[in-house]
Amino acid sequence: MLRWRLIAVLAVSVHWLSACGPATAFPPPAPSPVSMWSLRLTQTGGFAGVHLEMELSSDGHLVARDERSGRTASQQLPEDVVRQIGHLLADARLGQNRPLPSMCADCFIYRLEITATNGSVIVQADDSNLSESGAAELIDALRQVRDQALSSAS
Repeated sequence: MLRWRLIAVLAVSVHWLSACGPATAFPPPAPSPVSMWSLRLTQTGGFAGVHLEMELSSDGHLVARDERSGRTASQQLPEDVVRQIGHLLADARLGQNRPLPSMCADCFIYRLEITATNGSVIVQADDSNLSESGAAELIDALRQVRDQALSSAS
């Protein structure tokens, strides 16, 4: 009887100790970029009455327009730029579909329309609340791409 009890305790101990091996920590997976998307950014307002628009799709096709000057640019963006914007899109916190209240008379107003394989969303903000929109980094990157394209347009 003592022998069976000793075997049972030993078996339970071995089973219990086998679960106490070193834990292997795996880093959390990086957010995967949304595969198919299209973006439309409109920037209006300001003291000078700016009206800038751009459309960009996940295939890298960009169309940018300055409605005041009539300049238009159409180009194919490099793959690394499109990938960076895709990552910013995946990282953006786009949970709110309502415009944020504006308290700024001469600010730029940004309207970002996103259509992707997982749905669509509209983000509207101005200079005073852009950082609270969840899309500030994405909008900043899109503005840089747009401005660069328009500066090279004739």
